[in-house]
Amino acid sequence: MKQKKRKNLRRGVLISVIIIIGLVIIFGVITKYISKYTGLAISNLECDADIKIYINSEDIGKTIKNLELSDYIYEFEVFNCFRNSEVCLEKNITVFPTWEIDGKIIEKDINESQFEELSNCKLL
Repeated sequence: MKQKKRKNLRRGVLISVIIIIGLVIIFGVITKYISKYTGLAISNLECDADIKIYINSEDIGKTIKNLELSDYIYEFEVFNCFRNSEVCLEKNITVFPTWEIDGKIIEKDINESQFEELSNCKLL
């Protein structure tokens, strides 16, 4: 009788663990798709750096979509010099896009590996 109870208990624990793992996987997939379609995301960046990007565009959405790191844009502070040129004039920014990572200016678009190298951040 005790053997049967232990076997049922083990089976119950195993089923519970499988269900929990399945729910975690489902949550991850759902989060990924919600982030992709809404632009709202749980942080995709493991970083302490101060990161800004400067663009100059009348069509902000199109410009951002064309950036190498467009999937992570919500992690950065974005300045549009077309709409507010004061910040760009103060920093003497004339090339777009321009990245500012902890005060260092990079006058070009950068890809994921370049970003990680320049910022010491990890993209998730």
